[in-house]
Amino acid sequence: MLETARPPGTPDLFGHPKGLTILFLTETAAYFSAFGMQALLVLYMVQSLGFGTAKASMIFGLYVGCANLTPLLGGWIADRFIGQHRAVTAGALLMAAGHGAMIWNGGLYPGLALVALGNGFFATSLVSRIGALYAADDPRRDRAYMLYYLGINVGSFAAPLCCGWLAQQYGWHAGFGAAAIVMVLGLGFYLSFQGLVPRGGKASARSSGDEMAPQRGAMLLLAAILALVVLFRLGYEQMGNSIALWIDRDVNRNLGSLLVPTPWFQSLNPLFIFLLSPVLAFYWRRRDEGGRTIAPLAKMATGAGFAAVAFLVLAMGAASGAAVSVGFVLGYFLLMTVAELHVFPIGLALVARFSTDRNRSTMIGLWYFVKFLASMAAGALAALGGQVPATMFFAANVALALVVAGLMTGLYRTTASRHDFSAH
Repeated sequence: MLETARPPGTPDLFGHPKGLTILFLTETAAYFSAFGMQALLVLYMVQSLGFGTAKASMIFGLYVGCANLTPLLGGWIADRFIGQHRAVTAGALLMAAGHGAMIWNGGLYPGLALVALGNGFFATSLVSRIGALYAADDPRRDRAYMLYYLGINVGSFAAPLCCGWLAQQYGWHAGFGAAAIVMVLGLGFYLSFQGLVPRGGKASARSSGDEMAPQRGAMLLLAAILALVVLFRLGYEQMGNSIALWIDRDVNRNLGSLLVPTPWFQSLNPLFIFLLSPVLAFYWRRRDEGGRTIAPLAKMATGAGFAAVAFLVLAMGAASGAAVSVGFVLGYFLLMTVAELHVFPIGLALVARFSTDRNRSTMIGLWYFVKFLASMAAGALAALGGQVPATMFFAANVALALVVAGLMTGLYRTTASRHDFSAH
């Protein structure tokens, strides 16, 4: 069942409700904390704790997977019992405690567990409130998700630079400490301006089977799309895992007299999101105005194609010999960012279209469940990838992305006459 109409609840700022600014700035702090810690995690386990690369990759994949599994439970609890506002507050406190635990030796496992649990409450209950800021027929709603996606990457961009520099200058625990501090500041900001955001209470009743029956065909189609997103993410999730290790080991990171810290490369993805999001949004808007709208499934298939080219660039770099040029890394991040922008915002908007007041956080939790499945599989894939030459590993990812592009194209063509997802 599609979302019910919700009246705009706050005055506008830059053409959108002020609550949108509060939501994405709060998420910016959360992403700073999460990406700051993740940019250090694999390297910290290998270089400081003495873990082997296979063990570190598996732990990284397990953590990211759990952090994307808990939102399904946290979203359900928010919808049924505690409401979205309390879920956001509890989640932020748990995440801050988890990052803080990693300041001390021996805090790795409890810290990761607390962050993963906190994310379950925080992630779904924050983003699910975007729709409540707009009426159901407000044309700004779809653009709001793109703006939100763009805004949260401020944190993703700054975190590896800041936490990576602190870790290099003052030790690993200084980087983890910065992640904890920013999470606390983000919670304080959210609580200070909570009046601009709908609180999002718990659901008062369950949806009946009859209500959901007319949407079963669309939900099956959504399930097929999410299955393909899992396959797409198998390659995408290598960015902070096997690819980070490869950059640290094989890429020439010398820039004059400066040895570029490996975590800094993780800032390239959000940087390219800043640069490319307005370009893509403008292009898609012009297509829409000219009556040549690109269907969501077609956009997602195009994204998988760009991912294949991105891994092809890495395979060429790995085949070039020792001390790989940083140009191959830049090309990979550029192309993979284009791929991401064609897949993730579009997929999230499709999931949100079929949420209701009764299951809003739970449905967003389903999107994170997709990330959980992919992260778990990606960790295992990275561990296996460490046992084969890098060229072979990257070539396998090229093949995987091409399979996803082909299947997504086939799904689009078979549903071209439907308006659930094939049309804008």
